[in-house]
Amino acid sequence: MTLLPEINREQDCLFLDIDGTLLDIMPTPDAVTVPAELLLHLKLLQQALHGALGLISGRDFESIDRLFPLDLPGAAVHGSVCRLRVGDPILATAQPLPETLLSAVSALATDKPGFFIEDKGYAIALHYRAALTKRNMLEQALRNLADAASPPLRVMAGHACLEVLSGRTDKGQALNLLMKQPPFLGRRPIFLGDDTTDLPAIAAAQQLGGHGIRVGADHAISPVQVRDWIRIQAGH
Repeated sequence: MTLLPEINREQDCLFLDIDGTLLDIMPTPDAVTVPAELLLHLKLLQQALHGALGLISGRDFESIDRLFPLDLPGAAVHGSVCRLRVGDPILATAQPLPETLLSAVSALATDKPGFFIEDKGYAIALHYRAALTKRNMLEQALRNLADAASPPLRVMAGHACLEVLSGRTDKGQALNLLMKQPPFLGRRPIFLGDDTTDLPAIAAAQQLGGHGIRVGADHAISPVQVRDWIRIQAGH
């Protein structure tokens, strides 16, 4: 637990990635479950931080709110959309993807077992955990689609997943944007993430004088340890 800092409730704010950080990676996004005690500890810590606790995830807000019904601020789809409260106007920093792209990506997975498509509106994710040998073929096909789009799109790699996104937003830009608004304004950010997609937010937190911490087996911090740390910081 020494790798994770003690939170100063009056000076710090906390941002958390979900999959691989708060929750263990599962074969598909829908397969994850959130322990009831984690919801309780997050709620208590949110209250202790005067609301300055948010989630910055690759998931969309619908999925985030289903898993964490806590009225949390944060960012979804890798920073493509941000909000301060559930029901508040959503600030979109990218354009939704066209339906034609979803059809084209879906065609790549037709009759190919092991692929799972996730439509997030601002991104389309193609999970291939059950078809790891297909990665190179899949990435090239997605890059061809992204390059042919107008304006061109980008392809981002994650845990056994490739995503097509619009714009140039990332989690670091989302963290910087949220830090300019209450309840985060004037506080020192702590961000925890596990994937390469979290690196911009890790860097942004460090640049603002806070902590950007990488979770995962290669970094000696597991989601189990993150959940235990949250319990301790919440006072349980």
